Amino acid sequence: LPDADRTRALARGGRLDQQTPGDGLGLAIVGDLVELHRGRMTLDRARLGGLQVTLTLPAGGE
Repeated sequence: LPDADRTRALARGGRLDQQTPGDGLGLAIVGDLVELHRGRMTLDRARLGGLQVTLTLPAGGE
């Protein structure tokens, strides 16, 4: 995904797909939680199309 799309997808109210209902809060909330737990979230294009979100969290509650 282009950097501009990644930024927009993670912003509150940002949505890449305007065809389905929603408020654009989901990924922003998940991003906040991942950051709170010192994790990492990456956005890529899925092999079959669409968005692939990968979450990596530290083991043992570090």
